[in-house]
Amino acid sequence: MIELSPRCPMVAFLAAVACFGVSACSTPFARLDGVLVDTRPALPGELGRVQIIREGKPRDGSPGMGIAKGDTVRTAVDGVAVVTLQAGYEVIFEPGTDATIENPSIFMRIGKLIVKALKAVKEAFTVNSQFVSAGVEGTVFVYEVTREQTTHVAVLEGRVTVRSKAGGWDSVTYVAGETGTIRAGTAPSRMQPLDPAAARSVQQRIRDVENAARPEVPDLRGQRESAARPALEARGFVLGFVNRVVTKDVPAGIIVGTRPAAGTASRSGARVSVDVADSTLVVPNLLGRPTFEAFRVLAAAGFRSPDTTSQYQPNARIGTVVGVAPSDGSLVSSSTRVVLTLARNTPDPRPTTDTTRTPTGTCTVPSLRGMSEAVATRTLRGANLQVGRVTHLEVGTTVTQQKPAAGSRVRCGTPVEFVIGSIGN
Repeated sequence: MIELSPRCPMVAFLAAVACFGVSACSTPFARLDGVLVDTRPALPGELGRVQIIREGKPRDGSPGMGIAKGDTVRTAVDGVAVVTLQAGYEVIFEPGTDATIENPSIFMRIGKLIVKALKAVKEAFTVNSQFVSAGVEGTVFVYEVTREQTTHVAVLEGRVTVRSKAGGWDSVTYVAGETGTIRAGTAPSRMQPLDPAAARSVQQRIRDVENAARPEVPDLRGQRESAARPALEARGFVLGFVNRVVTKDVPAGIIVGTRPAAGTASRSGARVSVDVADSTLVVPNLLGRPTFEAFRVLAAAGFRSPDTTSQYQPNARIGTVVGVAPSDGSLVSSSTRVVLTLARNTPDPRPTTDTTRTPTGTCTVPSLRGMSEAVATRTLRGANLQVGRVTHLEVGTTVTQQKPAAGSRVRCGTPVEFVIGSIGN
């Protein structure tokens, strides 16, 4: 049994990991850091290759999931789980493994574990099977249980002491570079030297699994937006937000960066956002142009139809552009809607002081289409509504648009905007 030590740097970190399926969330014994299919991160639809079973209820593994005492970790024939124990060990559950986190020792029914100490661990830690208990001291070792309940132990670093759970033979300690086999009901075989090639293979396996479980964000710069999702999922990441970025140097639809940045080590299943170059447009010079000409120039430059407002300009021709936002020469996205300010020769109406109490309740917005500005104003006041912004366009003297729409139910006293006239041809 392991006594939890406050000196362990993983304790505070793992305490913040959310438990699953429990009402009172306590510090988990372990955390699922990676779900792999063979040697690659599992895609979102493949997380079921690792099952976490609690109180008989299975759940697909998810990187970052907390694992509690009594949980069973079960891997498919091509599934791999990477579990970090609170005691400071990393455990790789190889394909076809069925094991339970105990306290937080591990009970193996069948399969293969690769255990790696992440730091100098002083507490005792055991891996148990039906007939054998293996006490571990800061090490890297392999523990395998076959269908015949034969146990194989191979030690790369540190030491592992094997004991019989039923008694009948003395304990045996394997040190780095040694391997042995324990069959049910019999004493361990003689210690054998571990094949150096086999030791290198295990170390390479650890590196491959760790790289897949804690991958680096790929460099997607220069690739098209459509390449982001498959490239990220191949590394075990999930595509996050797609941010549109205005730039003159990169064609539209090309990725210019990621967040986190390329090369950043993260965990499998993390979200990565990408910055994609947007179509870049330059606002043309529109000041002094008639409305219809300004619309034509904007369309030729790739812009959508602009929004318009009006301003009293007694010395300017009606409908002439007297203001542009964003200003001419601005570098903007293709989705930007330009706002044109058009000249009108009708001054803004003087504000009137309404000495009556603002009506309460809900009022119906009347239809103003075809009315002059004066009639529309009287109609709104008669409906217990206020006059909002009035926009005058180049041609016509009657209402052509209004907001809110006719028939809308609004709070009495709500301002109603309307447009007088239309754009000339």
